[in-house]
Amino acid sequence: MIEDHQKSSFELSLIVKPHIGMTPLPSKLDKCHQARIDKLKKLDGAEFTKITRSKSRRTSLRYRSSSASENPAAMLN
Repeated sequence: MIEDHQKSSFELSLIVKPHIGMTPLPSKLDKCHQARIDKLKKLDGAEFTKITRSKSRRTSLRYRSSSASENPAAMLN
């Protein structure tokens, strides 16, 4: 999975670079995001799944609630 992400990041940089001029893309994560990754790396499978599922659910709920302000029927999905 890491290789896939690195490959897609590289391919994306090839597409984006001509459009943003000479603005460099970050070569590494900032301290906050690196700390999150380090924390996730220490978790075992069950703990990792529990955390990522709950985060995914919160993100989904946040998206659905923001959509509801534009379309109340979105909360029913």
